[in-house]
Amino acid sequence: MLVSSVRLVTDKGSYLASLKNKQDAVVLTTYKEDVGHEQVSQLLSSAGLPPVAEADFKTAVHHSFIVVAAYAQKPPSALPEANGARKARTAYTVAAEPGSIQGMHLVGYTRAISDGAFTAQITDLVVHPLWQRRGVGRRVALHLCRQSNASGADGCIVFVKQAERMFFWRCGFRWSGKYRVMKPCDV
Repeated sequence: MLVSSVRLVTDKGSYLASLKNKQDAVVLTTYKEDVGHEQVSQLLSSAGLPPVAEADFKTAVHHSFIVVAAYAQKPPSALPEANGARKARTAYTVAAEPGSIQGMHLVGYTRAISDGAFTAQITDLVVHPLWQRRGVGRRVALHLCRQSNASGADGCIVFVKQAERMFFWRCGFRWSGKYRVMKPCDV
């Protein structure tokens, strides 16, 4: 089992102050009101994914069981590796209250749908390319699973494409043998 070093900080001022000198620090939030359509659209675009209509985005977020977003103090273009430098270690913390990520930049996003009792299904996990391979995706996925478990779901599942399997394997996901996906052919 993977253990994360995410820590919950209850004083908004102290955690923001502690991040001032860390250009690559990341704040995780589960507050749906902190995540906007424009930010997610820019993130999807940076990752080469198609845009989502604003009405569809709002409906999806509203009906999501859990939403987790990762925000950084500085834009990805300000990272040293944007200019060819080696990736630095990333510090993480958890937002203490809604709106505490004001002025920060969205670098990772995921959400889950669930019945609230048995399973939560991870959907839409995306990380800005300059923030990939820094642990952001893993932290976002594991934080979502912890929050889902705390909110009543027994476990998290994800339906993955071939290219995504190794990422989720490294996050601690394993084949369950319990689920097989079928979809209608004529729809």
